[in-house]
Parts: sequence; C-alpha cells; structure tokens
Amino acid sequence: MLKDFINLKKGDTVVQNGANSAVGKHVIQICRILGFKSVNVVRNRDNLDELVKELKNLGADDVITQEELYGRKKKFPGVKLALNCVGGRSSLFLASLLDHGGCMVTYGGMSKQPVDCPTGPLIFKDISLRGFWMSRWYDVQKTPEKRQDMYKELAEWMKSGEIVKQEFVNNRLDDHVKAIENAQNKHDKKQLFLLD
Repeated sequence: MLKDFINLKKGDTVVQNGANSAVGKHVIQICRILGFKSVNVVRNRDNLDELVKELKNLGADDVITQEELYGRKKKFPGVKLALNCVGGRSSLFLASLLDHGGCMVTYGGMSKQPVDCPTGPLIFKDISLRGFWMSRWYDVQKTPEKRQDMYKELAEWMKSGEIVKQEFVNNRLDDHVKAIENAQNKHDKKQLFLLD
C-alpha cells in the first residue's frame, strides 16, 4: 500500500487511522525505514499514554486521537497518502488532510459506515480514492517476482530487527472462553490458539 498507489519520497507524510492495529504498527515501522513521516490516528482510551509511547517507539512521528483529528487541532502539511481501515467520519477527516494530488487507500471498514470524502479537496486538490484488497493484489501481480521481492524485503527488515515482531498471547483450545474474552476486551495483543 505504501508503494503501489502514489510515488512517495523521503520526507513525505503518510496518515493512517487504526494505527494501533497490526497493519498500523507495521506501516509505522516501514515508514520509518523508508524515511516517510507518519501521522497516526487512534481511538481515545484509558491507556492512551502507554499506546502513544509504544507507537512512538516503533517510529511514529505523531499520534493523535480521533477527537483531535475531528477538532483539527494540529496541521499536517504535505500529506501524500492516507490509509483508511475505519471508514465513516474518520475517512472524511483523513481525506481532508491530503495535499494536492494525494491519495486515500481504503483497506477496511471497521466502523461499518460508508467511506466519506470531502467535496472541496476532491475538486480543488484533485485527491483520489482507491481500494486495496490483498487477494486482488495477488491477481494483479501476474509475475511472482514482485511478491517475492516484497517478502524478501520484509524478511530482511525482520531479521535485522528494523521491524519488531508483534506480541501474541498463546492459548490452548480448551481456554477458548478466556481467549475470546481477552480478544474483546484487551486490544493490545492478538490471541492465538495452539493445537496440540
């Protein structure tokens, strides 16, 4: 998503919602590696300070809440790419941050609301809206070399420690009730089931 929709250069800014998701955390790290600035939108929560610290440690330049995004308390000039996994009102405000010729890529819809787009930037800044679906991306990449190059690059960053692995909680299948409860209430770690 960082390479296929718009030609980003070092110093360009990427904004994303859902920044504390697994995808969001990887986007932060890859932006840092490639020299892009990242502005990261998260929902307000009790442990916000901890989350901000975690995302900044991964390389986030800015972390703001949805309320701060809606209140337009900060300006972020030069946003070339917006990554949207939420939809609804959040997508409206992400798109409004885009610079002239910028692109918003939607790859999810956690709010279950339609993607909104501001009319002014669409007309006067010539922004574009695109969708991303990994299965379709595989179909579009007719040659396996591009996929292999991407996986090789990611693997090298992981081996070198430039991308840190995400933490998981391993659960036995007979502990499924606790694991599901944790998945619903604790959003900091993914729950995995181990089949013995």
